[in-house]
Amino acid sequence: MPSQRLTLKDAIKSGNLEAFIAQAEADGVPAAEATQVFEAMRAIMQQPEANQTSPAPSRDGSGGK
Repeated sequence: MPSQRLTLKDAIKSGNLEAFIAQAEADGVPAAEATQVFEAMRAIMQQPEANQTSPAPSRDGSGGK
């Protein structure tokens, strides 16, 4: 019976990233350079472009605040 795989989501939720990393290393996933990780995170977290529209106003006319 194969052991259950730890997903990244579950590892983050349980605060057990070390187990997830060990699992990935055992699978042969190469380590990433910190700069590569931070560049990927920056791309994900990047602010919307100036030409992107804002969300549609609510139907009741309130500003949501």
